[in-house]
Amino acid sequence: MSSPDSSGSKARAQTLRRRRFGQRLGRYCLGALVGSGGAASVYMARLDGPRGFERVLALKLVHEHLLADRDFVAMFLDEATLAAQLQHPNIVHSYELCQDDDALYLAMEYLQGQPLSRLYQRSFAAKQPLPYALVAWLGARAADALSYAHSATGADGEPLSLVHRDVSPDNLFVTYDGDMKLLDFGIARAARRLAQTNLGQVKGKLRYMAPEYALGQDFDESLDVFALGATLYEAAVGVPAFEGDEQAVMQRLVLGKVKDPREIRPDFPEPLWNVLTQLLAPRAEERLGPASAVARALDEFAGLSPAQGRMLLKLTLERLFREEIAAEARDLTELRALSRSPEDRTEHGHAVNREAARPSGGAFKAVLIAGAAASAAIALLAMRHPSKPVADPAPSVQQVVQAAPSAPLPSALAAEPSPSVDIAVVVQPPGIAELAIEIDGARVSAEDPHRAVLRGQGLVAVRVSAPGYAPVQTEVHADRDRSLVLGLTPVHAPSHAASARPNPSPGPEQRAAPAAPPGGVIKRYPF
Repeated sequence: MSSPDSSGSKARAQTLRRRRFGQRLGRYCLGALVGSGGAASVYMARLDGPRGFERVLALKLVHEHLLADRDFVAMFLDEATLAAQLQHPNIVHSYELCQDDDALYLAMEYLQGQPLSRLYQRSFAAKQPLPYALVAWLGARAADALSYAHSATGADGEPLSLVHRDVSPDNLFVTYDGDMKLLDFGIARAARRLAQTNLGQVKGKLRYMAPEYALGQDFDESLDVFALGATLYEAAVGVPAFEGDEQAVMQRLVLGKVKDPREIRPDFPEPLWNVLTQLLAPRAEERLGPASAVARALDEFAGLSPAQGRMLLKLTLERLFREEIAAEARDLTELRALSRSPEDRTEHGHAVNREAARPSGGAFKAVLIAGAAASAAIALLAMRHPSKPVADPAPSVQQVVQAAPSAPLPSALAAEPSPSVDIAVVVQPPGIAELAIEIDGARVSAEDPHRAVLRGQGLVAVRVSAPGYAPVQTEVHADRDRSLVLGLTPVHAPSHAASARPNPSPGPEQRAAPAAPPGGVIKRYPF
């Protein structure tokens, strides 16, 4: 039973979240508050257009007391200008910058999900650490975004010379439908930014800073690679790569002292540790790069197709954030249910009367007939090609993921389905010796692990085993081609050295990861 204090704090938090619910800001109707920081608050919002058009997005609204700060406003305008030039599937999209009635705000893509920091913290709290393959796959998507940003050019074709400078678990956002987005270019360095960092100031979060940047020296895009390595280490291990107070973190950064993750998680795969070691090299010239090479190395370890990676992430989030997903769905429903203005304005400000815009008489009847014909065609197509059944719940996201098949070609819609389906298996971690894979009771090659089975025969058993690993077995429906990701967990015998330790280090399940220090300006240290 919750205490009166906790009940009161929840009520206050709920009041704060909904304090501007339903208010109008230009063309936007505000919904729930989804985040707030020292500079701005982010609201769910609805863009209203003519004839019932609407779009849900996010508004980043600058705090009123900062509107008189010319330096801050210049930085915010730079961020908006820069963000609008970046168009990549793994970078949050920005739509427009608005100033209305003494309000300054940026309209952005609305993301339903969680920051990576919250995802890994929740997974360790549930004693279900993120699969190593998923951590690597997410890192590869972040590296893809960084590769694009580092090589981006302006409208005139000239390089932007962009460096993010704030890659961290808080700025990698994972969505409930299985995407990863790089956020917040607010302190990014670009060649043509008007607002520049003052001499002697270093912006970002210290424990993710490359040594040369923390020391105030010249830097390039490799500092983003270093920050990504520190982020992935923390997501996989549950504790920061560089722990301690600010002085201790600075010394470890400069000396390159990173604890071997196998001291915390004995099953940490050596190939992944080799990649992270290259990302966390203290000297920029020794780091793996450019970012495109980082993405390739992480993808090679992960061994996941885009569909498999998205499905693995989606199921992980659904398992860990069920209440949050339901609450966000309610917020969206309430926002969409809010009444609209009597008149809908187009983007050019012209009023469109909703009643006048509705077709009448014969025209309206023609619309109804056309709609009925379209519905009948869709129904006929659905009868010929019934929707895919919901897959059976997997034993564990770390053990099995059923990835969605690629969309068929349009010509295939009229073709008869094949009498057989293909069941394929991807085993994590890769490179396990003496791997044994059985599909429908038959042994298949570990080099090419797949087998054709009769469509509609029912459940098909899949089993994977190897010496030193706990075997995994699951079943799938033979209703369509399927690709499964099966993760094997090592079975470790306690070593003599480990048993001799009087006080072994607590694992990530026993200790929570320290809270990240607040972002902003960090004074340079005289090392």
